[in-house]
Amino acid sequence: MANSLMGMMSGAQSAPLANPQMQNMRAIRQAAQSAKRMMGMLQAVKDPQAALMQVAQQNPQLNAVMQMCNGRNPQEVFYEECQKSGVNPDEVMNLLRS
Repeated sequence: MANSLMGMMSGAQSAPLANPQMQNMRAIRQAAQSAKRMMGMLQAVKDPQAALMQVAQQNPQLNAVMQMCNGRNPQEVFYEECQKSGVNPDEVMNLLRS
């Protein structure tokens, strides 16, 4: 099974960068911005879990992430996937907080 979360974080860019690590950071920043927007929307609804499940049915990437977690602690899954991809999870968390 393809890893959708890391695929989102390392997605193709329209203009290739000279350094693959910089390209990865750019993709991570974009994924973090998207996650921040989604968190903001979820805070505005009455039942965030139901809203998330509804969006996951329509968004294949989010659905794949939900399936990766499959009852597991999402934080543990996140750290495992970061380790597999050589991404510093603290950098991603800092991007989500900023």
